[in-house]
Amino acid sequence: MALRYSRVFARPLPPLALATVSGICVAFAIGRLPLALLVCLLMCLLFFLTVRLQPDWLMWFLPLLFLLGTWRTGLMLERAMRLGAAADGQSRILTGTVAEVPKTGEYLDQAVVRRSDGTRVLLSYPRKGAGLSYGEQIQVAVYYELPRGQRNPGGFDEAAWLKSRGILIKAKPVGKASVSIVGPAPAWTKPVVLGRSGRETLTSLIDRLLPEQQANVLSAVLLGEKQGLSQQVQSDFRRSGLAHLMSVSGMHVSLLLLPVGRVLHHGGMGRRKRLVFLLLLLVGYGFLTGWHTAVSRAIVMSGCALSGGLLHRPRDAASSLALAVILILGVQPFAIWAEGFWLSFLATAALVALAEPMQNHLKDRFPFLPTFLLAPLASGLVIQTCLLPLLAIINQQLSLAGLVGNPPAALITTAICYLAIVVLPVAGLLLPIFPDLGRVLVSPLGFFTDLLIDLAGFMGNKAILRIPKELINPVFWMIWLLFAGVLVCRLRSIDILRGRRLRLLKRIRMPLIVFWLLIAVLNWHRAPLVQVWFLDVGQGDAVLLTTRFGETMLVDGGKPGQGWQVILPALDCLGIDQIDVLIATHGHDDHVGGLIDVITAGRGRNLLLSGRELAMLLDRGQSQRGDRLGVLLETASSHQIQVSELIGNDTIALGPLIGLQVLDQQYSPQRIIKPDYDANDHSLVLRADLAGLSLLLTGDCTGDMENNLVQHGLLDPVDVLKVAHHGSKHATTTAMLEQIQPRDAVISVGPNFYGHPSKETLQRLSEHGCRIWRTDRQGAIHLSVSKTGWVIRPACP
Repeated sequence: MALRYSRVFARPLPPLALATVSGICVAFAIGRLPLALLVCLLMCLLFFLTVRLQPDWLMWFLPLLFLLGTWRTGLMLERAMRLGAAADGQSRILTGTVAEVPKTGEYLDQAVVRRSDGTRVLLSYPRKGAGLSYGEQIQVAVYYELPRGQRNPGGFDEAAWLKSRGILIKAKPVGKASVSIVGPAPAWTKPVVLGRSGRETLTSLIDRLLPEQQANVLSAVLLGEKQGLSQQVQSDFRRSGLAHLMSVSGMHVSLLLLPVGRVLHHGGMGRRKRLVFLLLLLVGYGFLTGWHTAVSRAIVMSGCALSGGLLHRPRDAASSLALAVILILGVQPFAIWAEGFWLSFLATAALVALAEPMQNHLKDRFPFLPTFLLAPLASGLVIQTCLLPLLAIINQQLSLAGLVGNPPAALITTAICYLAIVVLPVAGLLLPIFPDLGRVLVSPLGFFTDLLIDLAGFMGNKAILRIPKELINPVFWMIWLLFAGVLVCRLRSIDILRGRRLRLLKRIRMPLIVFWLLIAVLNWHRAPLVQVWFLDVGQGDAVLLTTRFGETMLVDGGKPGQGWQVILPALDCLGIDQIDVLIATHGHDDHVGGLIDVITAGRGRNLLLSGRELAMLLDRGQSQRGDRLGVLLETASSHQIQVSELIGNDTIALGPLIGLQVLDQQYSPQRIIKPDYDANDHSLVLRADLAGLSLLLTGDCTGDMENNLVQHGLLDPVDVLKVAHHGSKHATTTAMLEQIQPRDAVISVGPNFYGHPSKETLQRLSEHGCRIWRTDRQGAIHLSVSKTGWVIRPACP
C-alpha cells in the first residue's frame, strides 16, 4: 500500500536537495553510467509505487533531480576516467579553455584547462610573463600523469583534492614546450578577470601597508589568499581549530553586508535601492573572492534573503540552504568530495537549527555572560559539537582547542573585518600622498591581526585540549551520539526524553563511560610494542620510531619544508605532541632540514648529533656547501633544546623497548681534519633493537665506511636494513650485505638526477633475497613490531 503524505512540511527545497545529493552519490558509487541510470530508474519506479506527496509537482521533480544528478555526474565521471586510463604516461597535445587559475608560484604556475569534451586537466607550466587568464584558448604539448594519493600518515592526498574539483588527471609541458594562446577570452569572462585583478590589487595594498606576517594573515582572513602564509602560521591555525577563519565563508559575507547596509540606511537610501545595491555587492564580492564553495553558499543564502525582502516574501534559511546545495552541485557535482563542502553546509545547517535555541539556553543558565559573547559562544558550541566526527576525520585528530578558541577568535575576526571595511579604502587613498599616515591608520588592523595569530599559536600548542588517540573508539562515538541527541532534543523542545526513556539514559550513562575506558585500555594492550615509519620525504631520510608507552624518536627529517609538510602532520595524525629524541645522522640539508622545522614548531625535546661532524664544524667555523648543521645548532639553541654528541659505541635507551647503538670505531680527533671533508664520511650508522627486531639505520654512509665496519666486525645480522644514501651504487656493498643478511630493505628516495636507487644496488639486494620497499613508489613504509612478530607494509596502501 502506498504511503501518503498530505504535504512535505511547507519546504519542498530540502527534499529536492536530498534527491540531488542522492543521485550524485549513486553515480559515484556505481561508476558506470548505464548501470547507474538503470539503478536510478528502478528506484524511481519504486518511489512512484510506494509514495504519494503533495503538491503533485513534487512527485515529478524529486525523481527528475535524482536522475539529472546521476546522469550529469556519471557522464562527467566516465569521460574523466576514460581520459585518465588512456592518457596516463602519454605525451599528447592539450587543447582547451582556461577554466581556473588557482595558483601562481615562484617557478611554476597552475591552470585548470577544460577540454572540448568537458573533462578538466590541471596544467603546471613554467612561469613566463603575466601567465594565463580565465577564458583563454590554449594549446600545448603535455605529458599526462595521474595524481598521487596520500603518501604519509596525515599527509596531503593530491588525488582526493583534485577529484573534489572534477580533475582526475594532471599534465605538464613536454621538454621546453611553451603554452600557446590560440584564442582570446570571450567578453563574458571579464568579470572573473576583473575579480582576480581586484583581489591582486587589494592584496598588494595590504602588503604595502602592513608588515609581512600581518599582511599575509589579513589577506587570508579577508580574501582567502593563503599562499603567503608561513608554514608556522598555517600549522598553528590548523592545530588550534581556527583554520576556517582563513577561508571566506558566511561570516565574512554577513560582516560585509551588515555595516554597508546600515551606512546606506543612515545615508537615506531607499529600501528597494538598498537591497538591490547589496545584491550587486554580493555578486561583486563573489568575483573578488573566487566563488569558492563556502562563499558561494553564503552568497546564495544571503541573496535569497535580500530577494525575499525585495519581493516581500518570508525568509527561510533551511530552504535557501537547500537551494545552495542544488545550485553548487548542479554546477560542479564533484564538489561533493570536498571537505569544505560538507563543513560549510553541515555547519550552516547546525546553526540554522540550533544556534538560536542554544543562545537562549546559555542566557537562561548563565545570566552573568555579556550579551556580545552569547552569539559567538552559542555558534561555536553548536558547530564544534555537531561537526566533531567530521572534524576528527579531516584533521585526523580530536582537539577541543576549537571549542575554546573559536568564540574569542570570532570576536577578533569581526573587529578585523569591520576595521578593514572602514580603514583600507581611506589608507589606500592616503598611501601615495602620505604613506606614513596610511600605515598609522591601519595599525589597529595590525594589532588585531597579531592578536589572532597569538591566539592561534597559544591554542595550537595546548596539548591538554587534544583527546589522546587511544581514547577514540566506537564507544566514544556512541557517547557523543547520545549527548548530541539529548542536546538537540532539549534545544528543539522535542518531548521524547521523559519518563522511562529518561531514566534509562541516566542508568546507562556511567556503565557506558566505564565500558569506553575499558575498551581504550584493551586497545592499548593490543597495540604494537614498537612502530617505525619510514616517511616519504622525497629525496631525503626521515625515520619515526614510537613505542606503546609513548616514547618517540625521529632519525633525520628530510629537506627544508618536509617537517611542515610531512613530519608535523604525521605527528598530529599519530597523536604525538612531542618527540623525545631527534637524531641527525649528518648535516646535509636532505637529512636535517625537516629537523629544523620540527624544532622551530616546538615539537622536539633533545637533539643528538655526530661527534665527528660537530668537531669538524667547530674546527672549520662553518659548514660546507649543502651542510646545514650550523643552522640546526642555532635553531636548537634559540629554542633551548639540549644538544648532545654521539661517538663510537655509544648506546641510547628510549624506554624499555628501544635501544640504539652507534656503530663506529672510537672517536679520534686526528681522523677528522681532512681537506676533502664530506659529511657523508661521518654519517652516523645506528643499530636499533626494537622489542626483538633488529634494524640498521645507515644514513648516507659511504662504501668506505661500510667496509671499515665490516673489517672491524661491528656488523651483525639484522632483520631490516634502511639502505644507505638513497640506494647509491657506491654504498650497500656485497660485503656488508653478506654480513648483515637483512630480510627486508627500505630505500628512502624521491625524484632525483643521481640515478638513485641504482640498478647495481637493487640487483645486489635482490641477489641476497631482500624484499625491497621504496618510498618513491609505495609512499611511507610502516614497520609494526608485536609480541608475535613483525609486519612491514606501505603505511598508506
